[in-house]
Amino acid sequence: MSAFRAARRTFPWAQPASRHAMRRRRRRWPARFMSGALLAGALWLLYSAISAHYRRGPLAIEVKRADLIVSVCGEGVVESADNLDLQNPVPGRRNILAIVPDGSYVRKGDLLLRLDSASLEQAIASERVSLSQAEAAVVRAKKTWQAASIAVDEYDQGVYLRQRLELSRHILNAKRRLTSVEHSLLQIQIMFRKGWVSPPHVEAMETAVDKAQSELAAAKHKRDVLDHLTRLKVVTELAGKRDAAAARLQSAEAVVRMKNTKIARLVDDVSHCAIHAPRDGMVVYASSKDAANQPPSQPGHGAIYQGATVRQSQTLVHLADVGQMQVKLFVPHSRLSELRMGQRAHVRVLGQELRGGVTSIADRPETVALPGGNVRKYALAIAFDERGVRLKPGMTAEVEILAEHKKNALVIPAICVTEEHGRSRVRVKKRSGVTKREVKLGIANDTSVEVLEGLNEGEWVLLNPEG
Repeated sequence: MSAFRAARRTFPWAQPASRHAMRRRRRRWPARFMSGALLAGALWLLYSAISAHYRRGPLAIEVKRADLIVSVCGEGVVESADNLDLQNPVPGRRNILAIVPDGSYVRKGDLLLRLDSASLEQAIASERVSLSQAEAAVVRAKKTWQAASIAVDEYDQGVYLRQRLELSRHILNAKRRLTSVEHSLLQIQIMFRKGWVSPPHVEAMETAVDKAQSELAAAKHKRDVLDHLTRLKVVTELAGKRDAAAARLQSAEAVVRMKNTKIARLVDDVSHCAIHAPRDGMVVYASSKDAANQPPSQPGHGAIYQGATVRQSQTLVHLADVGQMQVKLFVPHSRLSELRMGQRAHVRVLGQELRGGVTSIADRPETVALPGGNVRKYALAIAFDERGVRLKPGMTAEVEILAEHKKNALVIPAICVTEEHGRSRVRVKKRSGVTKREVKLGIANDTSVEVLEGLNEGEWVLLNPEG
């Protein structure tokens, strides 16, 4: 037997395969596949047994990399980004006689509400009667002032001049008599020296001269008193009466002006009792929150409805521009550091999925009433990307603001971390046992937290580190 034939007998697989042999080999492939699958299952069971043995004890979770999204969620209220608050311009307390329904769409110039103006109209009628009386008083005061002014001129240019002229005539007559008696005295003295008359005649004439001189001095004195005292006194008295009459006239005219101003104001108040829309928009009744800083007059003050009593400067309605809607959301101070202008937000309102962005964040907190009591929160506004969204103010919106998104971060559940002396720690599970390890954390959301230092991917940490 040749070497080739011996080799074929020794190594059957090296022999040329016949068709019959090839068919038999094909029949063996399913059996071989099943054998491989059984072997793989056995290896998986062995791996699972080893892993289960490793994971026996406290529940642990593997440290993995994943996308970590930090979001701020809350429930907001839809409102107009451009609200025009209409306040009561009429002083005092007024009842609302008529008001358009809440949520109505109005055009510029449409009547929004009407206030009771009956008391104002009564006041106008009363003031007009008082105005007539004040105008009559002005007429009387004006006549009195004119008469007092004429009296001053009448004395200064009439009575005084007449009295002074009469006194001047008396002075002139006194001078003439004095000259006459002085001449007679001179003749008597000549005749006395010639012995024609006796001394008594000379003495009698001298007495007549003295009397004439006294009369002249008295007349001059009367004129001086008239010029320097009487005239000044009478003119002052008359001027005082004239000035007093002028003051009464000014007072009466001021009363008339005051009455006219008051009537004009009351007429203006009556016109303001009919409040019209200064622009197009939707009417939203002001709630009692708008009157929170105003002193209450009765229980339930601040509510707006037909028949309600309102005060001056109280907000009555908000005229909302429905073409510019936004969502107002309140967040606590602890989440404020995560928020900034321009962050994207997802809003859900009545089944509508809308997108928007943060447009404003309040600098000061507001008091928000909650079932457990009032809390201080910060308001932020979210504007929609789409214009003309058909929403109504007051609708409730579910808001989720994307504060931060970090890809491929090393993440563990937040419940795995404990705080000890101001440091973050986790309990790492190894084959040799459980050990504590300090970690440095990054961003976090409600369920997960990023690990910056202290752990490696693939390690296992206890889910209940306190257990």
